[in-house]
Amino acid sequence: MNKENDVTGPALRELRIQQDKSQEKFWGEVLVKGSTGAYYESERSPMPDLVRRVCYLHFVCGLNINMQNPEKAALLLTQADRIKGITSELKEVAKMLEKSSLNN
Repeated sequence: MNKENDVTGPALRELRIQQDKSQEKFWGEVLVKGSTGAYYESERSPMPDLVRRVCYLHFVCGLNINMQNPEKAALLLTQADRIKGITSELKEVAKMLEKSSLNN
């Protein structure tokens, strides 16, 4: 998973299994009930865009989204596009540095 669109129920199921976490623990990190996460994982229910975005920021970008504080969570989510841009730029810089170190 590199992009927000890569975040799907089956992809998150794979990640959860790799991390050896229960559905309750894994989905609880983004304040989703484990049973609801199971529906997303099996694609029995479509994943809402907001849940996809929160999962992307938390599980892919590594941002600890404190959903217990609604004001801070809302601010972070409104800045998600900016964060995605920064993340993309950092990945590009990392690729350039990696190529540079291989050439030396």
